[in-house]
Amino acid sequence: MPLKTVLAGYSGQTHDGLELQRPAVHNGGFVMSRLTIEGWCKINGAQKSTPVGEIDFYVDGPLHLRLEQAEERLQKTHEKEAMVDVDMSTLELVLPEGYKPLSDCQMRVYIHNERGQFHLVGHRASDGSLVYSNAVLIDQLID
Repeated sequence: MPLKTVLAGYSGQTHDGLELQRPAVHNGGFVMSRLTIEGWCKINGAQKSTPVGEIDFYVDGPLHLRLEQAEERLQKTHEKEAMVDVDMSTLELVLPEGYKPLSDCQMRVYIHNERGQFHLVGHRASDGSLVYSNAVLIDQLID
């Protein structure tokens, strides 16, 4: 299963087919969504991306709000995509061995089938290869 998402809730329950676990509370009590998503790497000059394993990170309240704001802006302006900066101190990014650290990291937001989606994108510091995650629907994040 390429998308394994852990959302704030109660263990053993599901929401839209996603496993719910106990709420994650971080930095002043914000409820966050902990995501574990299949990751990919596209080496410079390569034709195709290769799977890297799971990428794990937290989406806290302020990041969730910025993702929603980007989605709203895209729906109004019909722009193709928006890049949202992340706070690496709250993202708690965990990458598979050999793919860290990243030299930069953002969330790419876009509209697909009239719904906002995002995925993590960055570049491996050692060689500049693109490292990214599968996409997640913004409205699947817990408020």
